[in-house]
Amino acid sequence: AYWFGPAIDELAIYDLAAEKYDACLYPSSDACDIAIDGNDIGIDVKSYASPFLLAQALNQSIGGLVQYQRKIIAISDSVIAHNMQYLELLQLHYRSKMVLEFKSASDVKTWLETAV
Repeated sequence: AYWFGPAIDELAIYDLAAEKYDACLYPSSDACDIAIDGNDIGIDVKSYASPFLLAQALNQSIGGLVQYQRKIIAISDSVIAHNMQYLELLQLHYRSKMVLEFKSASDVKTWLETAV
């Protein structure tokens, strides 16, 4: 699950993005999982079981996502199903000044499906 779960979301998000945008999977040696329109939007899919550990990791570094104007962290729905407060806890414990958007993978997919 740790290896294949995130990849399923990454590929699904990429497929939806590629229908409407110039999308790239694992750009710049995996700076993020999906880049949209060059450096306009970067999406990184995460499946950490703990929102506290993910927040701690992101507080230290957001890695290559720093290159993107809009930065989205998409959390796998299976992880959120085990902890319905996951996104709220992640937002609460994320302390970096770098602006990140935290969304469920399904919310990112819905956004891409409804984008004009």
